[in-house]
Amino acid sequence: MKSSIFALVIAGFVLLVASCKKSNVSPDSTSVVVPTPAPNLTNWVSTFLPGTRDNAGIYRGGNEVMQIVSHKGKLYAGNSYWTEPDAGIRSAEILRLGRPDAQWQVDKEFTNENLRVGAMKSVVFTTNGTGTAMKPDTLLITIPNSNAGNVVFFVRNDAAATWISTTIASLKSDINCRALGLHDRRG
Repeated sequence: MKSSIFALVIAGFVLLVASCKKSNVSPDSTSVVVPTPAPNLTNWVSTFLPGTRDNAGIYRGGNEVMQIVSHKGKLYAGNSYWTEPDAGIRSAEILRLGRPDAQWQVDKEFTNENLRVGAMKSVVFTTNGTGTAMKPDTLLITIPNSNAGNVVFFVRNDAAATWISTTIASLKSDINCRALGLHDRRG
């Protein structure tokens, strides 16, 4: 717990430093850090309200957004029902925002086994499974949690606007994937 708090404090410090700039001062004076001006939020518009329906009439819910990922010009958000008191209400969803002036649409609805989308990533592949160079292909991938212990990998088929699933393993306990990464076995 202490290391998590330390990491948050460090991350907060880095964000604070990153959001500041040095003022123009002469070389013989003390440097002063001046915060950048706050953004103008007067044109901010909410595009998502949990507990509503999208344009196709599909219920959009959740009590927290776990991931927001840019993929091929659209935003995808993975939500969570982790602390939802009504266990029968719904399952985790991936929502899609196609344009800034649009509304979030349900792109993928998981089963009641999956309460949260803890990891999602847009990945560019430049080699195939044997290491041979190929035309770059960008895929949106996710592994939602599983209360039944099933490790299921989902890949978005952008051409068909569907999700392809592959079960990697079945465990005797809940799983909760929090990060996705790549490894190049050649190097």
